[in-house]
Amino acid sequence: MEAQPPLRSVVLNTAFVPPEFVEAHGLNRIWVLPEICQAEKSIAMGRCPVAVAVAGSTNVQYPLIQAVICDQVRRAMTYRTESSAESFTLYVPSTRTAAALQWYAAELERLSKWLVRIGGCKLQPWAFAQLTQGFNQLRQKLDHMRIALPASLFLSLQPPVNNKQPHPSLRPQPAQGFKTNPKIGILMGHLTNLHLALLQEIESFGVHTVFLCGEPIPPTHATIEVGPDVDKSIFELIADQWLPQVPYLGARPNTNFYTFLTNEIRKSQLDGLLVIRPVWCDHWDLELPIIKQRAGIPVSQVVLGCEPDPTSHALNRVSALIEMVKKR
Repeated sequence: MEAQPPLRSVVLNTAFVPPEFVEAHGLNRIWVLPEICQAEKSIAMGRCPVAVAVAGSTNVQYPLIQAVICDQVRRAMTYRTESSAESFTLYVPSTRTAAALQWYAAELERLSKWLVRIGGCKLQPWAFAQLTQGFNQLRQKLDHMRIALPASLFLSLQPPVNNKQPHPSLRPQPAQGFKTNPKIGILMGHLTNLHLALLQEIESFGVHTVFLCGEPIPPTHATIEVGPDVDKSIFELIADQWLPQVPYLGARPNTNFYTFLTNEIRKSQLDGLLVIRPVWCDHWDLELPIIKQRAGIPVSQVVLGCEPDPTSHALNRVSALIEMVKKR
């Protein structure tokens, strides 16, 4: 019997496409973290470090699917495409009107054709429905776990090993007055190599962290229901059910994001909120004061791309956050 050729792998670096959508095309889904280099001169000149990392990922050997939600990443993907790197740019609407959902459905249809062109099979509604049932169960299970990072959703991605211990003066002590260590929610932009390293360092001194949202992690609270008698296409179904459930800071209006945030803070019984964001990002600059106002708990931020030693910077901010929690 002739052996079947291995499935072609595709890098899905966005939460705006449900993971089962790619797998329903008969393709293997993986993640590749953007690598932020602190020494990158262009970051100091006003470029988003995530956009710089995306533009510099032309050596990735797999086709890349990247959502564009800001001008800097859009330019990065344009550069990547012009450099002959195989990639698909998914344009995500900022609004959630009926016209915007139709636009998003058309983008998914365009993505489906691209997946077929690079070696995938044609999307079949029954195959998507079967995969969705399993993914809905996985997302529900992870949502109930309240974990720091849904690593099982990363498939082949393994967090980097980092044996470097933070300086004792930077290591916060367990907050007095707590039966357990403070529970800190993690809110971030696009996950990068620095995010994973920082999360490991933060958890290494006993702070219990709960991951809330950030690209490219699919939302664990989201579900897609595919009934037997569906009048809409699969693309329209995903547009109606998936897109509104993706927490997106830049959506207009972004009521869903703040509803998600306050619900997660309540469900997880968080003591504080840590925002890990890139430098030179207008979305975060505009929304951070509102996040602090809406959260109802102490909020601190770590800005990536502007500090020569991001670990020390992060631990200092966590120390400040724990002090704010203790004073409540």
